[in-house]
Amino acid sequence: MINKLRHIISAFVNSKKQIPIIAGVSSGLYPLLHYCNLNFTYIETLKRVLEFIGIFIVIPVVLGILFLLITSNSSTFIRFKKYVIPFVNFCSFFVLIIISVFGVNYMYLIISIVVSIVLTIKFYKFYKKIIVVQLLMASIVVFQLFTDVYNVITYNNEWKQLPDDIEKVVFKKSPNVYFIQPDGYANFSELGNDLYEIENTDFESFLLDSNFKLYSNHRSNYTTTLHSNASVFMMKHHYYNFSKNIGGELRKARHMIAGNNPVHSIFKNNDYKTHLIVDSPYFLVNRPNLKFDYCNIDLNEIPYFSKGFDFEKDVTHDFKIALENSSNKGNNFFFIERYLPGHISVDNMSSKGKEEEKRLYQKRIKEANVWIKDLVNYIVNKDSNGIIIIMADHGGYVGFDYMKQSKTKQSDKDLVHSMFSSALAIKWPDGNIQVDKDLKSNVNLFRVLFSYLSDDKSYLNALENNSSYGIIKKDAPFDVYELIDQNGNVVFKTILN
Repeated sequence: MINKLRHIISAFVNSKKQIPIIAGVSSGLYPLLHYCNLNFTYIETLKRVLEFIGIFIVIPVVLGILFLLITSNSSTFIRFKKYVIPFVNFCSFFVLIIISVFGVNYMYLIISIVVSIVLTIKFYKFYKKIIVVQLLMASIVVFQLFTDVYNVITYNNEWKQLPDDIEKVVFKKSPNVYFIQPDGYANFSELGNDLYEIENTDFESFLLDSNFKLYSNHRSNYTTTLHSNASVFMMKHHYYNFSKNIGGELRKARHMIAGNNPVHSIFKNNDYKTHLIVDSPYFLVNRPNLKFDYCNIDLNEIPYFSKGFDFEKDVTHDFKIALENSSNKGNNFFFIERYLPGHISVDNMSSKGKEEEKRLYQKRIKEANVWIKDLVNYIVNKDSNGIIIIMADHGGYVGFDYMKQSKTKQSDKDLVHSMFSSALAIKWPDGNIQVDKDLKSNVNLFRVLFSYLSDDKSYLNALENNSSYGIIKKDAPFDVYELIDQNGNVVFKTILN
């Protein structure tokens, strides 16, 4: 087998034939697979797969054939014919790697083109050997992608099934619902502790004076924005899909958040208009099937190789316009998300150290308070009967040097709470609410809300457990663990074995 493969490679390398198709495929295959390996959840639909095949494979092949035809049939360019396929191969390879890693960075792209010209002049005779190396590199990444592809093929949607008929719920009242999500805003009960050391009484007093109910010790069930919001809008625990082969993101989380979820369906079934107002395209980078009636970001605005933070929208401005353009008398749902105060730095390289990260978070809390006050005052002035929900997606991670330390087993209970603690304050139209006594974590928010809007407490019989879950990779077997139990106790229990 090895001898046969060696013979095929030798015959290919020594062949005198021009090979624009093979050269084009080989130049784009490794960059494509490398991009998929780094950003698998960005390419989750057949449409996206075909688009990326077009960019990474079809374009280099077409360019190679086109330039070869031009040089073959032109006396002016015939002398460049021997350089065409090597240059297209080298240039496509480097340009596509640059795009897959850095996006469209013009300085890097110019450098890659210059490098390709130099390499073509010096090594054009050996380009077939380089093609063999490119294909070998691609084959290595195929093995790395196997787990992701296997998870797609074997993906189980059963976790999405709701235990009752809440999707058929009929509202008895239809106020506007404003769901404001300040990213990483820890619960008020945590902000004054030794980790956060934030004096926040003025803001809390503002909320109380504005008839908000504050939910002390409330927490998220998951550690990141996508994981948390997927469970919120599905009203179910996903447990990171029960898989030990866990990548950085939950499969199809953005599709769920963008409207392919029961929460959105329930609002639409009750004749609500739905609005998504976000400050960055983070929820939209894989161009999900957007179900919201309105979104302040057009998918065409998003760079094709976006990581989700290419530009920033003024969510307050965009929300005010959306509210003015809608009926503020009822039947509107607004999901308003802003990356503020955010959390500490993600990794060690970007971290400024525990104390500086803490100081920066304290500063951003003040900025978040100003933003939320402005938003709340505007809403109350325009719509005094609306339901305003302020709920963070997870904690601020203050106390860690950087966020990824949370994947190490923790013995400090305060650090565990710092991961999950999330602010929750709700302005209910009625003063005496009877449905929220078990509202302890994010996953049950909308089930409680729908019970209130329908005057049907039976939906509370199917509340999800309030436990919080994390992925641990260090100082314990790689697994999904329950880190805070139903009663708020810090624990360490695997849920997969």
